Amino acid sequence: MHLIQNKLSLVTTSRSVLSRIIAALALSAAIVTFSPAHSAIAVDSGGGLSIAPVSSGDNNGGITNRSTFSYKLDPGAIQTDSVVVQNLADEDKTVVLYVANAFTATSGLIGVKANDQAKTGPVDWLKFTTKLPNNTFVLKGLSALTVPFTITIPPNAPPGDYAFGIAVAPEAIDPAAIPGGNTIQILQAAASLVELRVSGPLIPIVRVGALTVSSEAKLVPGFVDGSTKVTFEVVNIGNQRINAVIQLVERNLFDTVIHREPAIKLGNVLPGSRVKLTRSWDNDPYIKGSVSVEITTGTATSATRSVNFWSVSWRTFVVPLMFIAAIFTLRWRVRKHRSDRDAAELAALKSGATGSARAESAIGQP
Repeated sequence: MHLIQNKLSLVTTSRSVLSRIIAALALSAAIVTFSPAHSAIAVDSGGGLSIAPVSSGDNNGGITNRSTFSYKLDPGAIQTDSVVVQNLADEDKTVVLYVANAFTATSGLIGVKANDQAKTGPVDWLKFTTKLPNNTFVLKGLSALTVPFTITIPPNAPPGDYAFGIAVAPEAIDPAAIPGGNTIQILQAAASLVELRVSGPLIPIVRVGALTVSSEAKLVPGFVDGSTKVTFEVVNIGNQRINAVIQLVERNLFDTVIHREPAIKLGNVLPGSRVKLTRSWDNDPYIKGSVSVEITTGTATSATRSVNFWSVSWRTFVVPLMFIAAIFTLRWRVRKHRSDRDAAELAALKSGATGSARAESAIGQP
């Protein structure tokens, strides 16, 4: 898959406690995402910066534009290449060039983490060969700089797929604090993806991670639907990037399928990724049911996991209790009506018998 860079927003704030909390939340969500493309183009990050692989010659003496860096290397190999950083704005910019880990976003796109996030694995394999103090330099307005780099694969590097990004962002400057207020600085960056496969056996393994189900029971069974919410994780514990297709199925107490969610396609699940997804729909099993998650990948690996759950709330018993109460009330009223009628008839009979006895007594008197 060919991919191009998009934009990344970084946020820094003043030193107040609230500001640091806002900054932490913003930084944790800051990513560069890559979407399909067929050639490298200068994409404005929103901050007036662009980054792309340097164009390379092809076998016919032409120029090949690349949207990503893509390599297949043996352990111990050394790969050299270059990245082009462009300033699309008129004014000069002080920028930071850095390398960061990639990850799979919930959209199935590949994201590149912000510069202050933890860096592991293949990020350390890439070194810029141009001397850039702290990887920071001034880029003239409407100019470009080609920065060469070297990727050195360790001799003992495990085989499999790796991904990381080369990114450029404006230099962060602490904003001046405003007494009694919060200051937010937004920095937008651009990145180019590095896709790397180290030679050796590929072992795709996918698992369903944490799986939780919550439901809102229906008020009137058969007439008013409840709802079900499912949160689950797609975990790639193998060494090969996979494209997952996920099927969610809900069953009731009698194991009858009551809902089948449209297939979810999650591409570019990188090794080591743990992608959390949530889906919800207007249905529930009423009382008790189950949800199963099935993942297929088009490879030898697949995974299935299911969980049983209760779909019970106080609303579950409202209609049944009202129905039962109505039946008991009706029976009580019917029985009371019959009892009152029988009592009236008995009283009438007793009254009639007494009157007859009195009449007979009067007739018999001398």
